[in-house]
Amino acid sequence: MNYLNRNRNLILLLLSSIINKFGDVFFDLFIIWEITIRYNNIMDAVYLLSGSILFRAVLAMFSGIIADRFDKKKLILFANLSSIIIILSFAFGFNYYISNVNVCLLLILANNVNNEIFYRSSLAMGAEFSDKLTFIRFQSMIGIANKIIDVIGSAIIGLLIALIPYSAIFLLDVLTFICSSLFVMQIHYVYQKRNITMHRKHIFQSVIADVKTAMNYIYKKKYFRYFTLIMFILNLAYGFIPNILPLVFSAENNNSMTFGIIKSAITLGSLLGLLLVAKCGNKVSRLFKISMIGCAMCMIFMILPVNTFLLVFLFLSYGFFDAITQPLFSYTISSIDKEIRSRVLGGIDTIILLSPSIGMFMGTVIMQVNHWLGFIYLAVIFILAFLLMCLNDDLNQLEVKDAGSHK
Repeated sequence: MNYLNRNRNLILLLLSSIINKFGDVFFDLFIIWEITIRYNNIMDAVYLLSGSILFRAVLAMFSGIIADRFDKKKLILFANLSSIIIILSFAFGFNYYISNVNVCLLLILANNVNNEIFYRSSLAMGAEFSDKLTFIRFQSMIGIANKIIDVIGSAIIGLLIALIPYSAIFLLDVLTFICSSLFVMQIHYVYQKRNITMHRKHIFQSVIADVKTAMNYIYKKKYFRYFTLIMFILNLAYGFIPNILPLVFSAENNNSMTFGIIKSAITLGSLLGLLLVAKCGNKVSRLFKISMIGCAMCMIFMILPVNTFLLVFLFLSYGFFDAITQPLFSYTISSIDKEIRSRVLGGIDTIILLSPSIGMFMGTVIMQVNHWLGFIYLAVIFILAFLLMCLNDDLNQLEVKDAGSHK
């Protein structure tokens, strides 16, 4: 924590982000749980989740534009306040909302807007507060916290559902966003207002100009072209492996417990990987290359007949190798020009968030044809990303040596 102790703002932002994540997990899991139980149809939950993911791809660009244009601290507070309003609306109209899946989806999508604004604003603010290495470590700590919250969130919400009425759950959820806001209010952040014309009749043209600015930035800079291409390719696997592949093995074993064990193994592996990042996050390119080789090897070994223990170990290893790619993403964020950072990041995310759904479809089709082909297909994705990394001089030797310098 030494690198954070020097920066009170980062500590406050970290605490705010962690508590905000708790609030989001509580809200999403509770609504999805209630929908699934009430209608005894898991497809309704899938409908909510898939709609939410697709909406995020659209939001990424525009939330980035908003984060660049306005005071990030105020945006975070606005996002928390808006989430509180949505949760209170749900609490007072619970029976009506929960009986209408489409209305639930609209409210979840509305809350996704808040999530994206909070995420983009806090990400950009954190980058402004820190040098490259500190930001990499800061992001790894948020990643560790988020993984822990994902693991225990479902257990906590399940316990709360069994013990307390839904009104109390909503009250606790509101308190998380209030606490998150209180931490943000303590952050010392001076917004440097930009001279931007936002006359109503020019808003559409201004948004189009912002989109063009972001896309031109990505296209004209070789580093960002390669980074976006690499992440798009990798998300073909990232969409399939943690979401669909555990289901494949569970169906083969006809054991629902296998699914939960595999998901837990991936999460535990990710935690271990992020702990390594917190110590060695400055070795950006080296960690990424190790990750690609490790992930490819995990996929190849899954071709072989393995017992449950080895299977869990392979998924744990995959989670570990997957997590150590995080420094590259953090390094890239901190390398974007401050004035357009959120817009460019939103543009990158808009592109790469289109590939997970494609990857889930392609992976499922190939796996249905032949499992060997499926695992080879996944391994090739990681090998291709490794080669693209090696072929780009800007990406091949990234190493943060000290504050503000890199190799």
